[in-house]
Amino acid sequence: NFNVKIGFSEPRSGGKANAMIAGVLEYGKHGQPPRPFMKPAMSSSKADAIRAMEDAYDREVDNL
Repeated sequence: NFNVKIGFSEPRSGGKANAMIAGVLEYGKHGQPPRPFMKPAMSSSKADAIRAMEDAYDREVDNL
């Protein structure tokens, strides 16, 4: 059994929310070009994540 937290650790020093800063970095804003980090990470790990879920599913079904 795993407990996985997905998100941004808060609070951030300086008062701005990590999620807001991440959104600006990912998509940019007026005068600031995007610097994506979430989409490339998701794209590069998608096949491995699917494979891990399939393996976990198969193990659970085999143990029924």
